[in-house]
Amino acid sequence: MGRGISADLPCPYGGAGAPNDALWSPIAGSSPYNPGLVTPNSATLVSGSNITQDQVTLSITSAVQYVYYSNPIPPASACSADPFTVNPNGPLEQIMTWTMANNASISQAGDVEVEFNYNTEFNAALASTLGNASFTMGGVTYMSTGTVLPTSTDNDFLFSSTGALKGEIVTDSSGNASLLAGVPQGWTIKSSSGGGGGGTVSAPEIDPASAVAGLTLLAGMLAVLRSGRRTLKVAR
Repeated sequence: MGRGISADLPCPYGGAGAPNDALWSPIAGSSPYNPGLVTPNSATLVSGSNITQDQVTLSITSAVQYVYYSNPIPPASACSADPFTVNPNGPLEQIMTWTMANNASISQAGDVEVEFNYNTEFNAALASTLGNASFTMGGVTYMSTGTVLPTSTDNDFLFSSTGALKGEIVTDSSGNASLLAGVPQGWTIKSSSGGGGGGTVSAPEIDPASAVAGLTLLAGMLAVLRSGRRTLKVAR
């Protein structure tokens, strides 16, 4: 079911290279994902070079996380050595995006894993908080069902490099990952533009000249059928 928070904002901030190559570095830009209840204190982070696996031991090549905190995030110049002195409960909401490496069990290199995480361990009220999470991938918009945040649903999507949904990632009690086809439990397809991720399929257009020719041929066939009919006489 729903995962916990898988990574946290480092303090002091890390970077994509030495000396903090195992940490995360803040980057500019807003999240394209809606966690359902957006708090005013958010951060976008890119993973350090030593982060090579997500929490289910699937190999990755890169990662970005979008996190939402209840307390303001300090600037790097004022960052404490212990991040929990500023945000003792960690982020309330988190969206992780992993670019996958070769994983023989469920994916190919270039696939994108998207997971929504909620920190109900430190904030149990999130489980009953009103809100719908949503995002668009490959021209298809996905939205959580129900009226509350999807804290207890299956929030782990796997997409191809072109944005087509491949299914949901699930793990067993030993942490082994597998892939189930379809939209994860607790989510639905809200809309589709028919883009590269799937969606609506357009019917082929019919050329007017071909349509007239087809009708003429049909009329001729009907005339032949009529001329060939025989009347069945019943003896009395």
